[in-house]
Amino acid sequence: MNIKDGQLLTSIKGELNKFSSKLREVYKGMIDSIDKGIQKAKVEVPAIGKYEGVDLSKLPSFICYKSALLKEKVLWQNVSLVLLVAISLLYVVDRYQLNKLTKLYREKEYIVLPDHIPVSPHSISDDYVKDAVDTFLSLLGNINAKEIVKQYDKLSMNMSLDLKRKFEEETYEWKEYVVSENITEILKCGKQEIHSNEKGQYEVTALCKKETYVNHEYIGAVDEVVEMRLAAVSPNKKKRWVVNITDLKRTTKKAFKVKTNL
Repeated sequence: MNIKDGQLLTSIKGELNKFSSKLREVYKGMIDSIDKGIQKAKVEVPAIGKYEGVDLSKLPSFICYKSALLKEKVLWQNVSLVLLVAISLLYVVDRYQLNKLTKLYREKEYIVLPDHIPVSPHSISDDYVKDAVDTFLSLLGNINAKEIVKQYDKLSMNMSLDLKRKFEEETYEWKEYVVSENITEILKCGKQEIHSNEKGQYEVTALCKKETYVNHEYIGAVDEVVEMRLAAVSPNKKKRWVVNITDLKRTTKKAFKVKTNL
């Protein structure tokens, strides 16, 4: 056998080896017997023994435990997030309703004086209430044939609706009588008692003397007691005062003493 024949054989063996390698690669990529259903799949058995002090036989159980723990942790995080959103929403709604109710309460119970200072009914100054009482007493008692209608209209503007209706009915004939008889009355009030009750209203008791004139002729004088109840109301551009008369009584001093002694 010469050199050329040896080289040829070597070349052929190399080609065969390459061909065998390609066949093995093709075979590996083909469907195996498990995929074809010919052979059952085998359950992987955990590695036996220890690796760096760790028992490998417990590794699958540990992995399952950690995965379950992680799943539970994620679940509770989601639940906590939902609860946080719900609580935040309830808090916002509650604050909104509280602010709305507070605003309505202030609109009902609070007033603004002419100088735009917000105060509660209990904090209206005594001087302010006294000025209002003096004005109301003057409109009520200092009358004459020319001014009685105008004065009573001004006074009724500062009354509650029920009292206004009652006052207009009771004074209708009296106004006509004053005009027809040319009557003049002067009401001079001295001692006044003003205090607030538990409802935030002002109770007023004034001791007065009424002088009566007919056709400018003095008829006489009578001691009277005027009782009022005032309540704070919202400001009104058409009204000077921020208090309304809710009750009004005018009696003689003698009748008042009899009533208080009962």
